[in-house]
Amino acid sequence: MADVRLNPVFEAFKKQIGDLVFYELNGKTHVRRKGTPKNPKTPEQVLVRNSLSELVRDWSSMNGIMHLGWQAWASKKKMKGNNAYSSENFEKQRAGEPVELFKPVGSLKLSSFSALPGQSSEITCSFEITGGSSGRFINFFTKRRDSETEHEGFTMHSSAASPESPFTINGLIPGAEYFVYAVATNAEYDNATEVSASRGVICAAGN
Repeated sequence: MADVRLNPVFEAFKKQIGDLVFYELNGKTHVRRKGTPKNPKTPEQVLVRNSLSELVRDWSSMNGIMHLGWQAWASKKKMKGNNAYSSENFEKQRAGEPVELFKPVGSLKLSSFSALPGQSSEITCSFEITGGSSGRFINFFTKRRDSETEHEGFTMHSSAASPESPFTINGLIPGAEYFVYAVATNAEYDNATEVSASRGVICAAGN
């Protein structure tokens, strides 16, 4: 820091000239060089930023009862649903693990869920809904795990009423790894008022 006396001709300039910054302190004008904000892009910092961005995009791509479940849970902690979703899932997202996609609304529960590669471009899902599947629906959500392109959101695959296990998801990329999530609802997804907590696994589509 240097103590300077400005020539009157400079009084008309702004408080910054080039990389020099002028400021007043104790009635005197001082000058210092402008600092360069540090923005190191270490692999860990890039991973943290990408993980948070992915969670924000995923939240925005979902709707309906998924948001309602998180908002109800978050309100008890005096948080907003989107913030709670990101906070609770950050470590899982960074580790490349399935996140907690849904908080439950009501008493529905998936007692079991698993997924295996099926025929080419397929994943076969097995499940069991506590109390039976009569009058219930099962909704699956898939998302590419190994995608290096721009963000790929979730794709929903819904059953008819009273679904039977197993359920086959098709139209996937052969051999690609997917996050696969399942939830049970008391009606078709857009009309559901109850939803189970989600179960999530990682599975490759059949070659």
